[in-house]
Amino acid sequence: MNSNESYLRTDFARALGLITALALSLTAALAGPLPSAGSTQKNTTQKQAPTPEQQAAQAEAADYTALATDFDPDHQLQLVDAFAKKYPNSPRLTYVYFIAANIQRQKNDLPAAVDYAEKSVKLKPDNFASLMLLAQMLPQPKLLQSQTDHAKLLSEAEADANQAIQIVSTAPNDQIKKQPNETDDAFAKRKASYISDAHSALGMVHLQKALEGLQGPDKDELAKAEQEYQTAVNGTDQPDPQAYYRLGEAFKMDGKIDEALAAFSKCSELSQGTAMQPFADKQVQELKAKKAAAPAPKQ
Repeated sequence: MNSNESYLRTDFARALGLITALALSLTAALAGPLPSAGSTQKNTTQKQAPTPEQQAAQAEAADYTALATDFDPDHQLQLVDAFAKKYPNSPRLTYVYFIAANIQRQKNDLPAAVDYAEKSVKLKPDNFASLMLLAQMLPQPKLLQSQTDHAKLLSEAEADANQAIQIVSTAPNDQIKKQPNETDDAFAKRKASYISDAHSALGMVHLQKALEGLQGPDKDELAKAEQEYQTAVNGTDQPDPQAYYRLGEAFKMDGKIDEALAAFSKCSELSQGTAMQPFADKQVQELKAKKAAAPAPKQ
């Protein structure tokens, strides 16, 4: 990893927000209706008492709901471990592990987040939220710097991103559903955002592969990174500014100054008032200065 590369922002706030929103909708669906104490007492004389199996199912649903709606991250992690021990065969456990992965990501503990996300995918190989989380986390410079087998991590991220794209392409499905009041156009745009973020993850994979070259950036991998980031920004009407920033980095490493300038300028435009804008503006200034200092082309 070249320490001089400008990987100043390694978060993926928009993608994380989309993934979390999707997971919350699944959480609500999985919680299931729980009978109130009043209704149970009212119907005691009319209906038989719940069977042991029904009582166990109600207890599991209650524990899951308590975990998913807890506002204390540290306490949530305790509930995650307790749920896993108490219900090791629960179909909800894959989503419980996603919740834990999400919490650890927010704590900036990427190794722990990856561990939970991989547990989630092991239980449900097509868990879209966890696949997206892994695709976004595994190529992150901070994680790669702490690992030795970069090729394995990048290959896993690439596979996860492609699988996530495949899942979105078949939506509506059991994981990505059209909401009751969601228009066809809004649903299509939401799907486009998911796909855009998956292509951004693929762009990061190839950008990192490009930096693995011993003789400078790998041109073939840079070209793939450029293609993925361009697909990401062109595939949605609300592109992520960070995708433009990464696209600018790829162009810059590839010696495409004008294209890099355009990408960083677009990033600055879309990220006005955020912490990313100064980084994009700095890149624009440096590239303009470099371009102005370059010798005029021979006639």
